[in-house]
Amino acid sequence: MARRALDAHAVLVFSVDREKGAAYLRAAAGPPAIRRDTVVPLVADPISCVLERGQPFYATDLRRLLWSLPYYGEETRIGTLLAVPVSQGGTVTAVLIADRLESQAFAAAEPALLAAFAELVAEALVQARASASREELGRDFEAVYGFSQQLATQEDVAAVCRALLDSSRQIVPLEGGAITLSEDGPSRYTLRETFGWAKLFEGRAVGAAEKTWAAWALGGAEDRYLLDDLGTGTERMPVLVFDEETRRGESLLILPLKSGVRALGAVVLTARRGVFNVTAVHVLKILANQAAGLLSAIQLKEAEKHKALRDPLTGLANRRAFKDALKQSLAREDRHEGRLALVMLDLDHFKKLNDTHGHPAGDAALRGTAEVLRRLLRGGDVAARYGGEEFVMLLPGSDEAGAVRFADRLRAALEANTVEFAEARLRVTGSLGVATWPGDATDAEGLLAAADRALYAAKGGGRNRVVCARTLPAPTS
Repeated sequence: MARRALDAHAVLVFSVDREKGAAYLRAAAGPPAIRRDTVVPLVADPISCVLERGQPFYATDLRRLLWSLPYYGEETRIGTLLAVPVSQGGTVTAVLIADRLESQAFAAAEPALLAAFAELVAEALVQARASASREELGRDFEAVYGFSQQLATQEDVAAVCRALLDSSRQIVPLEGGAITLSEDGPSRYTLRETFGWAKLFEGRAVGAAEKTWAAWALGGAEDRYLLDDLGTGTERMPVLVFDEETRRGESLLILPLKSGVRALGAVVLTARRGVFNVTAVHVLKILANQAAGLLSAIQLKEAEKHKALRDPLTGLANRRAFKDALKQSLAREDRHEGRLALVMLDLDHFKKLNDTHGHPAGDAALRGTAEVLRRLLRGGDVAARYGGEEFVMLLPGSDEAGAVRFADRLRAALEANTVEFAEARLRVTGSLGVATWPGDATDAEGLLAAADRALYAAKGGGRNRVVCARTLPAPTS
């Protein structure tokens, strides 16, 4: 999974044995040239650098090291290597390594992604040690093993949450439970997956300020919360949501899902009194920690993907994301014999604004325009910053008349909007071009070109106006 997430040439785990002064290759995903029996002295790089500093090690264009890595049985010309520590109790017990053939190959966010996978490795090592006493723990650690196998195939948040709840139910007889995930930082949590009595509240968003056991636990620093007199305790609080009608179960166990110090959410479980014994809690905590590491990695990967498709200044979709959305919408509307419209916007006299007030003022005007767009767009519409001071909007299901009405509302809203910058109050207007499919074009590029022609006709006609591509002469070849 780490190899796929990082698009790496190889990903390897070396366990550290300080008594023997060596690191042993324990697992690897990569080409056949990897020597599966590799043993590396702890004084050799990159292992030594990670152990000495307890921090990630990054190397690129370092032929002396990268072209003679000990875990390849033949010369492999690695361009970039990233190694991160796997720590348990503040001690580095293993090193996770990823490499690529290309130079300067790992982006700024990828060390954090590999570090998230290192947390999974740490939990796997805990599981391996626990497996030595599997005869004593029996079916409980069989469930841990099964859960680890399930996790290896999961790549989305919902699947991980479902697997965590299913495995928890195999370990102890539960009456109900939920996985809560934090949203908007610590300000609220959402009940993402539920079962039993909690099923009634699935999908509910709950403010962290509400007086519930789940909210209280998320705000604390403990690694687990166990209350064995839920029904008779003096401090009576609802478990998940404020409006729970009846008390559920006698025992409550809450296991926070954490990545480092960051709270991702919690596992909230209820059962009969005495069900959550020491062994059960220990095993459930291992499951929660494994799930938290994977959830953190998935969320980080999704955040990077989302970031790559967004314009950093306005938060709207970027040009690449918009073109993908346009192609998908055209294919969908074509299948259903539908229609769609495209509206292209260019801010008037933007260069003059920059020259007069400076580029920060221009940035403020672009952000203000994005806010106006967000207020006016429908749920299924897509808006993007297409380049410079140019924006484009995709209106699925809209005909020319509807698109013109939208464009004129947008034009009027921009004209009425005031952008405050420093001590200045700025006003900008916009020229807009409208094109529709399939009337003005039969493909994505043609539709963009038609909207662009209409936009420049609006600018040439005096600006601060809307022009439809249908009203223009056909373009000459």
